[in-house]
Amino acid sequence: MKIVLNTSPIIFLSKIDTLKHLTDCIDEVYVSSGVVEELNGYILPSFINVQSISRESQAYVKGALGQLHNGELEAMMLAQEIGADYVVLDDLLARRKAHNYYNLDVV
Repeated sequence: MKIVLNTSPIIFLSKIDTLKHLTDCIDEVYVSSGVVEELNGYILPSFINVQSISRESQAYVKGALGQLHNGELEAMMLAQEIGADYVVLDDLLARRKAHNYYNLDVV
């Protein structure tokens, strides 16, 4: 199974010391470069793959910023680009947009 994480789930899972347990049930974990920037220097575990989104997706994210943040939009775009099984978002509006507009499975 392949998932893409947004910023807040990483922070929340880290605070309760459970981020490391993702490898027990997930094969591949990804974050976008924008999510890494939002983490403000937090060092990600080595099992989390950092991947930039395409130039086309970067242009879309710039144009779509508003109610959703850069990290949320980049997580959605990355999930589409790599064919992720799920995108993990904590924000309800982001979850709805990911599901309704991008046909992504959301956790």
